[in-house]
Amino acid sequence: MSEMGVRDLCDVLQKKLQSHFPHHAIKQVEETPSLASVGASGELVVQALRSDHVSGFLIWRNLETGQNYEGPPIQVDGMDGAPRQHLHEGFADGLIKVSTPPWEK
Repeated sequence: MSEMGVRDLCDVLQKKLQSHFPHHAIKQVEETPSLASVGASGELVVQALRSDHVSGFLIWRNLETGQNYEGPPIQVDGMDGAPRQHLHEGFADGLIKVSTPPWEK
């Protein structure tokens, strides 16, 4: 799993999350930040990342209530030679669809 591939995937996920949750400020951090007393944080757990496959899940933390929510793992497969951007977008869309935390529904 290359660091550049994970970074690209995180960039796509950030854009998709910002679009899905426009009332939140979505930002990336390299490591787990010191937790604030308000808001929520999400952690992307990448289980596999290849040019034709990505799998993983999201862990959400509600920093106000201390509630955690782990979304189910998903995987998306693509065709060899297909643009990786499409694979990442499909994965990000799928993650958001199945992993929206209960406090956002």
